[in-house]
Amino acid sequence: MAGVAFGYLLVMPAALKFLLHFNADQFRIEIRASDYYSFASQTLVACGIVFRVPVGILALSRLGIVSAQKLRKWRRYAIVVNAVIAMVPGVDPVSMLLEMLPLLALYEISITLAAVFGQPAPSLARPAQAPEGYR
Repeated sequence: MAGVAFGYLLVMPAALKFLLHFNADQFRIEIRASDYYSFASQTLVACGIVFRVPVGILALSRLGIVSAQKLRKWRRYAIVVNAVIAMVPGVDPVSMLLEMLPLLALYEISITLAAVFGQPAPSLARPAQAPEGYR
């Protein structure tokens, strides 16, 4: 819900302002409802999914697939991947930047969560030991 609220309150107004005023003196801007609803729904869904990043990374960390140290090491690659992910739903640089900044913040939060809570849980099952007479 936080991602959708972020998209609705911050990303959508900034993106619409940019798109509606881009070359406004040269063109007569007309918005079709289907295009607006398509843009709005894609942007809000993308923002909602993006805000789930810490949960996914924490799950991977708890499973022992990644660690906080690996996440810190991969930070440069994460910035590029975050830029590509932010570029997908929007068509303008304003919405891309407004989606990329929280992605970077969420990645850093994920590193912190992985460092604090990410240790794989110790296995509850102990290896079975054969009784004394069986070897």
